[in-house]
Amino acid sequence: MPSDFRTEDRWFMLVWLLVSIWTLACAFLVQGEYGDGYQTIVNGRYLFGDSPNYYVQRGPLVAVALWPVEVLAGWFDWNALVVRPYHLYSGILHSLYLIGCWLFLRRLDLTGTARLLTFLAAVLSVVFYANAPYLSHDIIPGFLFLEMIFLCYRWLRQPDSMTAVLLVIIGAAVTLIKQTYALFWIVLIAYAAAAFILKWDGRIVTGRKFLILFGLASISGALSWLGYGLFIADELPDVSLFMRPFALISAVSTQYGTDLATIFPPDLYLRNIHNYGIAAMLLLVPGLILAFRGDDARSRMIALCWLVYIVIMQLIDYREVRYLAFLAPLTMVLIAPVVQLVLRQRALAGVLIAIILIDQYRGMTVAANQIGSTARIDVTRFIDSATGDGKTVSSGVLSIRLHGR
Repeated sequence: MPSDFRTEDRWFMLVWLLVSIWTLACAFLVQGEYGDGYQTIVNGRYLFGDSPNYYVQRGPLVAVALWPVEVLAGWFDWNALVVRPYHLYSGILHSLYLIGCWLFLRRLDLTGTARLLTFLAAVLSVVFYANAPYLSHDIIPGFLFLEMIFLCYRWLRQPDSMTAVLLVIIGAAVTLIKQTYALFWIVLIAYAAAAFILKWDGRIVTGRKFLILFGLASISGALSWLGYGLFIADELPDVSLFMRPFALISAVSTQYGTDLATIFPPDLYLRNIHNYGIAAMLLLVPGLILAFRGDDARSRMIALCWLVYIVIMQLIDYREVRYLAFLAPLTMVLIAPVVQLVLRQRALAGVLIAIILIDQYRGMTVAANQIGSTARIDVTRFIDSATGDGKTVSSGVLSIRLHGR
């Protein structure tokens, strides 16, 4: 066992093992999927199997990532409605995500107790337990976003070609997972602009660095634009490669009509703030203040990215609780120094631990309810949607029509 494998790592491994066993149990016991999951399965079958349907509004990279499952599905002739192998695959990926978040915490200067409590408070939230058993586009990209921020900070401190290439690749990949993740680059550029104008952190961002970073973002955006154009080519053969993503944007932006406030309430995120972790949300404001007032340039970068992103997400009319799940790794890093400070005061430490235990009880209640549950969607009606009788029209037309929610 490595010499740097500490006591808190053993506690983390115990927590990780329990959560992984739960995801494994969900893979075998949870019946059904939600709309995004079924659409991703259909897209995976379209790319690697025999499905005639392709849901153009879904980012193609998740379907591409399903190729190991689709290979097995072809060998064993699994029906597309058998979601167990997909849930098992998703559970493995989410278990790896937890390890990735822990490794990020190990890169911070924290005590073992602070590291473990930070992980429990920010990562293992009700939102995580509610979405982890299913095929999700909203959890793992948060890890990639934090990695992009770390890479961007490293590049700004010491520009090098390898880091620049990684930024371009990850930026394009996340956008091909979900269109709104193009905002990852936008908030990074926003930070760079603010740092350049305000001369933050020893002028870490010069004019030349800003222009190069903008160029990297443009290359990344061009790659993802090309990717979407290629993946929906069969749907729009008469539309040019460059114009296909425009047609997709137009279709997706109008799929719910104009009365969006009744479908996606403006206060949805605020009403569900406790589901992102009670302790994490209580410590977030102090964490943001520490980040902006402190000397750590990387923390300030994470804080600004978090704030800019949350403002943009609130301004976007499409809202679901899971849409902010990807912010958990950023929240984790922001609250970590606050948790460390709180633990120095015995009374406050007791209160923090009590809140985290309450939050974990809430999460475990959700986790227990997931076992044996069934996603609330009429599967047959959904799969038949290409005929116009279901929730979403998929293959053959780009326009997206809904028949109730």
